[in-house]
Amino acid sequence: MSSVLLFLGISGGVFQKINVLGSEIVLTNPNLATHVLFWMLGYFLLRYFQYLNEIGGTGFRGRFYSAASRHIPKKAKTKAERGEGENIDVPLQDYKIIKQSFSEYVVLQDISGLVEDDDEVKRIAKEESEHITLKFHELIGVFSFALAEVVLRTPWFTEFALPPLLAVVAIIQYFVGMPSIWSVAP
Repeated sequence: MSSVLLFLGISGGVFQKINVLGSEIVLTNPNLATHVLFWMLGYFLLRYFQYLNEIGGTGFRGRFYSAASRHIPKKAKTKAERGEGENIDVPLQDYKIIKQSFSEYVVLQDISGLVEDDDEVKRIAKEESEHITLKFHELIGVFSFALAEVVLRTPWFTEFALPPLLAVVAIIQYFVGMPSIWSVAP
């Protein structure tokens, strides 16, 4: 319905008649039908957001942070390899996220797995492990990649994001009006 209303709004089309289960309804005031359909679309959009709130969201945040947490250790390893001091080849699985917020992630470069099996040496190595702080501007690429991964590899975008996005664009087009981008000057 969103796509049809958006197309009608942009192209300047109007409903002349509606076919419901084989019964044809001829509209004497086609503009009124368009207004009612847009208000219905607004109602369905409101119900959609109420439903999402009721089921506890779309799971986007969990999927996004899961995808990001797979790529953040790689970014931390790259930063550690470019840094000053000793360059120890630490396997990727030894980079652990120990603190996260929207603007900063702290990753522990744990070198205790690289030393012999002596517990005292492992304890010292754990204390010597480096903390790598990644600021938001360093993570923009990682977050963009994680967003693309969630959008492309899961049905999240087409099931949860696209329907309300189309509805919002159609409603904005109805109230604000958009010039037709396909109109040809006579």
